[in-house]
Amino acid sequence: MNTQQIDVTNFMHATLANWVEIAREVFEAKQLLGTTHYTSASGSVYFELGGVMYRQSDHWNACVADCAWFLDGKTISRLTYGQCSLVDFKPMALACAQPLGLSDNSMAGFAHILQKRAAEPSRAHDKNDETLG
Repeated sequence: MNTQQIDVTNFMHATLANWVEIAREVFEAKQLLGTTHYTSASGSVYFELGGVMYRQSDHWNACVADCAWFLDGKTISRLTYGQCSLVDFKPMALACAQPLGLSDNSMAGFAHILQKRAAEPSRAHDKNDETLG
């Protein structure tokens, strides 16, 4: 993924992103215009509009499937809405080289996940794993 452009077809594969919180009304208004609608097994809703991904979810942390997605630099466990430009998604392989302004708590959680994954030989996804968080 290092040499690959991140786009709507692969943003959900091993990426780090710092989403920005938006109001529910903004999310709903843009959702009417967006494309590539998707609802994950966990109930998170995704769509793209003008090179920006939009997400409705109740989990924002270092354990979103195989991604580390934070909201305003923090881990959040409540239903909320976020947006992130596709150019701001970073492959996990580059994550440590480019600071994203994450809180100390989020960075500690993210570092723990990276260490855990690095120790695992070729992690095979369980049938219960979901592609998107």
